[in-house]
Amino acid sequence: MAEGGKRLRGSFRRLDKTLALLTAAAVLFGCLIQYSEYRAGFVTRRALLTQLMTAGAGFILMLLMSELDYRRLAAGWKFHLPVTLGLTLLTFTNLPVVYRPEGSDDSAWLRLGPFSVQPGEFFKFSFILTLAWHLDRVSDRLDHPREVLLLCLHGAAGCILIFLQGDMGSALIFFFIFAAMVFASGISWKYIAAGAGVIAVAALAVNVVLILGAMAAFGATMTMPGIAGIILTLGMAVDANVLVFERIREELNAGKTLASAVNLGYEKAFSAV
Repeated sequence: MAEGGKRLRGSFRRLDKTLALLTAAAVLFGCLIQYSEYRAGFVTRRALLTQLMTAGAGFILMLLMSELDYRRLAAGWKFHLPVTLGLTLLTFTNLPVVYRPEGSDDSAWLRLGPFSVQPGEFFKFSFILTLAWHLDRVSDRLDHPREVLLLCLHGAAGCILIFLQGDMGSALIFFFIFAAMVFASGISWKYIAAGAGVIAVAALAVNVVLILGAMAAFGATMTMPGIAGIILTLGMAVDANVLVFERIREELNAGKTLASAVNLGYEKAFSAV
């Protein structure tokens, strides 16, 4: 009994308490969302209980996995990756086990007897471990363009695979996992700035699509003043990005840290914008 208590106290000391609290908060938030859907009549009582038990099991699994050596799990990608990737690819077939939710094109589920599983969640586990293993292998060469390109291909492979399933939400989660892990690995600020530029261009393209979509929804007519307004919107957005990133580069050249340079860049460029 005393030995068990000693091990339990040692496990608690080694536990990443911040991660545990964030996971508990996420589980609680998910349970509240499920309960609100149950009260609104969108899900059945059985589905609610299943989701609550799954959330609790997931939290317990997180506590158990915190005791494992992640490096061994990452190094064993040759064993878990083929299994999770195979299950994910199975959803692209027309086999009877493939489950498509009613009214959705999402084919990311498998029905195994009384259970329905989403292989993408298991693949996410392998994605994180293989990416961690990849980052560890190239930790001393992160400034090399070739290694950065290979990392981007690694991340794009997982995101595109999940996107092709029709699960846009999970594809975005894969992208944010990739971005957070690469950022935490200490990659050069040059590549971070390049990535921010790509995101800025993508946001600008989405802005134009939303404008045109809103005009189409209201039946608006495209006129010369309207075209001029769209061009002015694009020009101001590009000008703002140029000013902000130039200020960030000046602060970095002055010896500021990346976080400080970003804060000062936006602060000093705001008046000019």
